[in-house]
Formats: sequence, structure tokens, C-alpha cells
Amino acid sequence: AMELLTDEGAEVLLANDGRQGVERALAEPMPDLVLMDLQMPVMDGLTAAGEIRKRLDNRQLPIIAMTANAMPSDREACLAVGMNDHVGKPFELDVLVATIRKCARRAAAEPAVRSLPALPAPVRARSAQPELIDIDGALARMGGRRGTYARALQSFRAEIGTTPARLAELLASGDREGAERLLHTFKGLADTLGVRALAAAAARIEKAIRGTDTSSSDDETLVGPWREAVESHREALDETCRSMADAPRPSPPDHETSVDTPALRALLAELSRLLRQSDMRAVELCESIEASLGDAWSDRFAAVQAAIGQLEFEQAGALCEAWSGMLGPEHGDEGST
Repeated sequence: AMELLTDEGAEVLLANDGRQGVERALAEPMPDLVLMDLQMPVMDGLTAAGEIRKRLDNRQLPIIAMTANAMPSDREACLAVGMNDHVGKPFELDVLVATIRKCARRAAAEPAVRSLPALPAPVRARSAQPELIDIDGALARMGGRRGTYARALQSFRAEIGTTPARLAELLASGDREGAERLLHTFKGLADTLGVRALAAAAARIEKAIRGTDTSSSDDETLVGPWREAVESHREALDETCRSMADAPRPSPPDHETSVDTPALRALLAELSRLLRQSDMRAVELCESIEASLGDAWSDRFAAVQAAIGQLEFEQAGALCEAWSGMLGPEHGDEGST
């Protein structure tokens, strides 16, 4: 969502939990609008929205719920605590942008005319099985941004394999709320990425946990179905990620057979700065750097891209700084020695 909205021209700040969200929303300069998840650690979205409204007195700050909870009762609960609107996941980019503009009282933009990119043959073959992964639907929601989708799917694939063990640990420790939140998160992610059957499985097990008597439940009856659902999608996720990664990318111009070291150092410094600020423009700059590199640095750059894809910005920044150090001292770039 951060990357998509940044591409649309928004400046986006991310809060990692509900309490942090309240503090950022009330800090000066105050943001134009808040997108509020409902299930968050530390403080849930309904409580956070109520806290913002209480502390702002009569000043208005638009708050939009953006959550996988899409029942009418969920929307009513959001409006009751003072939120302005509700966008369900999986969200359509154009709908989300239109809702943001309406609530922020900005002039409505002309609906974007988006054409979906041509997919490589292996990806087209996988898209013919939408019951496993609905690639076309996911790309349509993301405005046709194939790179964004590929990065998000790769991150999802890397994380999903750890969830059965994490779910078992949460249930064993009695943290039912944490277990619900884990499944709720992956329900929204799976829906957004077109992995609909997995999203439905997460929803069923999330509901089962909420309705289970914790004193008599058998946790394996909850973990087992989720483990089976994850395993049943592993091959499709692996193949789709490989196909997306193997898709042809723009080649650098023929004359760029070597890397301009001072220019690369400057780009890495700017990339590190954006990463330190958790600025999603780092993703766009990352793609620009990739297009200018030769094979000599491809493995090192792949590590930076993987860290950014996981939103591990601190790690990616450290990799950039280490890479810059390998390019040699700056005074040697001037050609004076």
C-alpha cells in the first residue's frame, strides 16, 4: 500500500502499532489523512481512532479504516468511533485513491486508464489457474505494477512458511488475540495478492479461534488445517515467484559496459538516505540502479533488493554502505592518481 500510494503522489509515513499511530497522527505537522488498520499490536484501530478524536477536540483529521474486516457491522463500528470511511481488503487502488481524495476534500482526479502489462509465457500459464493464484486480478488491483506485485508475492512466499510454527507458539502460550491477528494479517495479504483459497482458509481458522473455548480446545485442530493450506499452495507460489523473477527486464544501454564509480557511490548514498527515512522512493531508485549495473555487481545488488522487498530497510542500508566502501576511497575517483 505504501509503494502504490507513493507512486500515486502521496507522501506516506508508516506506524508499526496503534499507539505509535496515535502519536504520529497528532504530531506536527499533522498529516492530511490517516489510514487505520483495525487489528494492530499494542492498541487496536478502533481504540486508536477514538483516542485521536478525543485528543483533537473539535479539529478534524480524516480517518479511513483499511482492513480485511468487510462486514457491515465492522463498517458501523468504524463510523461509530469517528472514522470517516471504510475500505475493505483486497482494496482496488483506484477506489482507495478516490476515497482518500474525497475524505481529504481534494478534487477528484480523472479515473486512471491503466493497461495491464503483457505477462511472460510462464506467468501466463500460471494465471490460467486463478483458483490457486489470481495474478490478473491482483495486478488489476495494483494498477498493473508488475514489479510491485512480484516483490510483494516474493515477500509473502518467504513469510508464509513460518506461520504454522508461529501460530502454534501463540496458541500454546495462550495468546489467542495474537493468533487471530496473525491470521487476519495473512488473510488480507493473501486476498490482495490473489491467493484467494489461502485467504479463505485464514478467515475460517481466525473465526474458529475466536469462537473456541480456550480451556478445552485442541490447538492442533486449528494449526493443522492452516499448515495443510500453506503446503497446498507452496508449489504454486514457488513457480509463480520464479516465473516473475525470470521475466525479461529492461537491459542497460549497450555502451554501459562498465560502472561509473563516483555516480554509483552517489546513488548508493542517496539510496541509504531514503532507506534510513523509510521512504518508499527507495524502491524506485533501486530499480534505476539495477538498470545501470553490469553483471559484476548483480549478486550484491540482489541482496539489497531482497532486503528492501522484505521492508528490512536498516539491513538494506547497511548493505549499501558496505558496498560503497568496496568501491574504494572517494579521492581516488577524481583521476588525480
